[in-house]
Amino acid sequence: MIGLICGCFDLFHVGHLNILEKAKSKCDKLIVGIVDDEYIQKYKNGSVIKQNDRKRIVQALKCVDETYIVSEDIINNRLSFCKEHNIDVVFDGDDWKGADKYKVLEENGISVVFFPYTKGISTSQLKNKIGK
Repeated sequence: MIGLICGCFDLFHVGHLNILEKAKSKCDKLIVGIVDDEYIQKYKNGSVIKQNDRKRIVQALKCVDETYIVSEDIINNRLSFCKEHNIDVVFDGDDWKGADKYKVLEENGISVVFFPYTKGISTSQLKNKIGK
């Protein structure tokens, strides 16, 4: 079974590691889509770590089999990427549960699994702490 999870993975922290390890435990091969710098600039006011460095960090993890830089098109419409890479299951954080973008995947036979976020840690919290 091949799984996909997409994320920014900026200021990599234990919450990122937790969700990637949980995803890998549910599939044989885990593909990680690293959100590109353009998307992060548009929606999150930029990243601290640039996309190629974030990709390199995530790819170095033993729970990750492949990484790709993904654009806004892929983030918002994962079906074509899933078909191209034979994805069986897509993972995300539970704050996305019920989002329309996942219904089309399920309608096309791709499972969607949501995991709870690690309490007490987020990139936004880290940025705020560092900024003080």
